[in-house]
Amino acid sequence: MRILHSADLHLGRSLEGRIRSQEQQEVLAEIVYLAEEKQVDLVLLAGDIYDGYNPSAEAERLFYNFVKELAKNSRAVVAIAGNHDQPERLAAAAPIAFEQAIYLLGNPGQLFFKEEPKRDRPWLKDCGANWLNLAWPAEDAAGDRVGKEAVILALPYASEARLNQIIAVDLADEADSRSLYSRKIKEIWQEAAGNFRSETVNLAMGHFFAVGGMESDSERQIAVGGSYGVSYDAFPPSAQYMALGHLHRPQKLSAALVPCYYAGSPLAYGFGEMDQTKSVLLIDVLPGQEAQVETISLKSGYRLTEWQAKSVAEALSWCEIAANQNCWVNLTIDATEPLTESETKALRQAHPRLLRIKAVLPEAERQERPSLSQLSLGDKFKLFVEAKTGAAPKDELVTLFLELLEEEEA
Repeated sequence: MRILHSADLHLGRSLEGRIRSQEQQEVLAEIVYLAEEKQVDLVLLAGDIYDGYNPSAEAERLFYNFVKELAKNSRAVVAIAGNHDQPERLAAAAPIAFEQAIYLLGNPGQLFFKEEPKRDRPWLKDCGANWLNLAWPAEDAAGDRVGKEAVILALPYASEARLNQIIAVDLADEADSRSLYSRKIKEIWQEAAGNFRSETVNLAMGHFFAVGGMESDSERQIAVGGSYGVSYDAFPPSAQYMALGHLHRPQKLSAALVPCYYAGSPLAYGFGEMDQTKSVLLIDVLPGQEAQVETISLKSGYRLTEWQAKSVAEALSWCEIAANQNCWVNLTIDATEPLTESETKALRQAHPRLLRIKAVLPEAERQERPSLSQLSLGDKFKLFVEAKTGAAPKDELVTLFLELLEEEEA
């Protein structure tokens, strides 16, 4: 059986206010291409499908088109909710998706109904709380079905509130919360793992912070990585492969007792990810045998970079080079005085993906500046605009800001 593992799509996420739906569409198309080219049987999407509880119509369109294409040619797709997803919203389309061998799980414990065998697509042979038994159509010379089967332990993101709903336990005591949370996750998996069989490929998938995992700056809600981290001894030891989501850095958890990987996000979502090669994981595994895991680098999406220039002229020359424009850039410029509006405008016109522009003034001038507590509200606003745009605002804009503030306080 061949499996493709991805996670943390974060559809709808922007970068410094810049829309990235085109990049997301391109990387999803690349994943579909890989699934087809590599003749994948099963795709595992380990959570954070969307970037927020109320995804835009565009983000939902991207996702539904994505899984529709993935599910062609007798592929099955299993997707779970992450901490950024609204679980009920993700699972709302489950009854329709179910008919295309797409299984959307929002909350822990979500149930499906098993199906009759299909000849044109995979089907749900059996299921229960947090596990699915999928089967693929095949026939031998006698017409009997001898297709592939997989048992998948699929655990969507289990927040304290969601976990309380299915195990009725109070996690309010922070002193015991780490061990108790991990222990309860272990109990859920132990019960579900009882459905593993020797003749099936046995997999596990979850969305959480595993103790020892390496974080990135773009995982905004990383609180689950503190008191609610999951220890390795909670992982089901009989799983042949464990697909994780939540951490954006692709990584293998070498200390785990089972083959355990974070696929990472398919795009870089923060400048702390500049050094990361984004990828998906391709897994080949037979019942009872060790999984063979291959990392496939993704080519779609613009890289993120930070660049420092010694002058505005040097920065402008760098921005105008076509080879330097295939990236999102935070630009720092050594300057003797703040950038003018015309200089900032020229830089942004020269580079379509220029994000922040910061002028670094000489140390002496920086020391002469008063502290924030000594500045007027108008001066604080000027500094804010300058930090965001690289140029000081016009007096008319400052006046308008102060007038609007007065109206709000009136």
